[in-house]
Amino acid sequence: MGLDPVDALGRLRGRSPIARLTVPFAMNVWLVTGYPQARAVLGATAGFSTDSTRLTKIMRATIEHPGGLAFTDPPLHTRLRRLLARSSPSGD
Repeated sequence: MGLDPVDALGRLRGRSPIARLTVPFAMNVWLVTGYPQARAVLGATAGFSTDSTRLTKIMRATIEHPGGLAFTDPPLHTRLRRLLARSSPSGD
């Protein structure tokens, strides 16, 4: 359909919508490319995280948190999302 960022990602999604990635620091990292699988992961806040401060703790690094919705978990994510929704023209 021409929407894949790279051909390799499209091929990977064709083989499996969820793939385990090999990364340093013995972390469990999964690449989720299927739509229903991504919705399930994004809705399972107790089991998955996008909070980058968790990664910096594992790495024992001092990296400043970039902020924003993409790098936060509830309840901070929920609070920020509500603030943004109130300021949107449609109020969604």
